[in-house]
Amino acid sequence: MKRHDIASFLLISILLALPAGYEPGHFAKALFATSFIQSVAYGLVLTLLIRKSIWLRHSVVGFVFILFCLESFLFFRFGSRFDPNILTLILQTTGSETKEFASVYLTSPFTLLFLTIAIGFGTMMYHLLSDTRLVEWGKRYTKGWIPSVIATMLLATGLLIQYLPLPCPVGKNTIHRLAESIDFVVDRHHEIDMMKVAIDSIVVNRTPHTEEAPIIVWIIGESFNKYHSSLYGYAL
Repeated sequence: MKRHDIASFLLISILLALPAGYEPGHFAKALFATSFIQSVAYGLVLTLLIRKSIWLRHSVVGFVFILFCLESFLFFRFGSRFDPNILTLILQTTGSETKEFASVYLTSPFTLLFLTIAIGFGTMMYHLLSDTRLVEWGKRYTKGWIPSVIATMLLATGLLIQYLPLPCPVGKNTIHRLAESIDFVVDRHHEIDMMKVAIDSIVVNRTPHTEEAPIIVWIIGESFNKYHSSLYGYAL
């Protein structure tokens, strides 16, 4: 393997796996470890696909780095990784709300500091992983049939780890987490479309007179919390 191939492979694997270790709890290390095994499989496949083109390699590594920055920003700012709720909010956000979000968060000191640290971290990792000694080690131990067998085992384990009977929870790397969230949102939006069709098919046979059923207009803001209502004992 060439110098840039090894660096790209390791950098992709690490960046995809790191967010799984953010989650608190006793299983944080196990989540990162299992996610890293999964990410090694993803990194191996991506590296084999992009090794022939320098522009494709830069694009894929840059895309993975952007996903890493986005998920890390979401976690450290809002306490959440990629999930269906985040994607649903993005789909429901209008252009003006997006501008307001950008004006509030993208120019904040936290975001600028975060981006500086993230870019510095990515650059440092790439240079460290491109070290000549690592390349020589890679050339020495990637010859013959044994490395191919090990790579095949890692690939199979990484792709099937979600289905293995492990004694601890399995972490999901960034791409896996994002793909599952997108799939969930797509399914739920399909159900919402079906509900709209069902509601539109309802036929009202009779409209009551005002004396029988007075018209009541009840206005609720989208951020209304039922536990902040006097009905549930809220004091205000």
